[in-house]
Amino acid sequence: MLGRALLRRFPPAPPAGPAAPGADAAARAATPHGERVFWLMLGVGVLMALAWSSVSQFLIPLRGTREFGLGRGGVSILLALAQIVDLIVLLPVGWLADRVGRVPVLGAVMAVLALGTFGTGLGGFPLFVAGCACFGMGLAGWMLPLGIMREHVGATGLAWRTGLYRVGMDSAVFLGPVLSGLLGERLAGYFVALVGVGALVAAGRLTFRPLTRRVA
Repeated sequence: MLGRALLRRFPPAPPAGPAAPGADAAARAATPHGERVFWLMLGVGVLMALAWSSVSQFLIPLRGTREFGLGRGGVSILLALAQIVDLIVLLPVGWLADRVGRVPVLGAVMAVLALGTFGTGLGGFPLFVAGCACFGMGLAGWMLPLGIMREHVGATGLAWRTGLYRVGMDSAVFLGPVLSGLLGERLAGYFVALVGVGALVAAGRLTFRPLTRRVA
């Protein structure tokens, strides 16, 4: 019954008309560039998911309680800090992405995320708190890789690439705390810092080698 109701509310789209001459050739010519952009955005999304899942589900609770002596309330405040920063900067990040461009804004987001990983993974308590706040910027930029994919890959094959992107991110969300737990509390900080190095490399790639749009 629900399926029939949805079909009545959202009927199938009519079949598309014949493509304009040369459209297929243009799409094929843009495919290698679109593929490179897709794999770059997939790597960026995996880094974001690895960093956030490792920090929120492992480092903040363990370092907060064992190393800094925080209770449940203190750990909860640190976890909420990233969400609060996310709510504050989400609209400004989207506004900047519309006016400056998604790629440079994503580069800045990855740089801030890298600083957050260094602070939470290796820093003392002030840097630990600042690192938690930096992760709010990372949360605000989670939608940017998908926008860049749509801009460069084109409509053909976008659905399965979006699905693959989500599978990669969900896998990283699962692997982050698992790898941190296997490494242990001491080595997990270095693991998160290593993810931060990857985020910093991605930020440099996006900032100093901007992507050229080749698909209309």
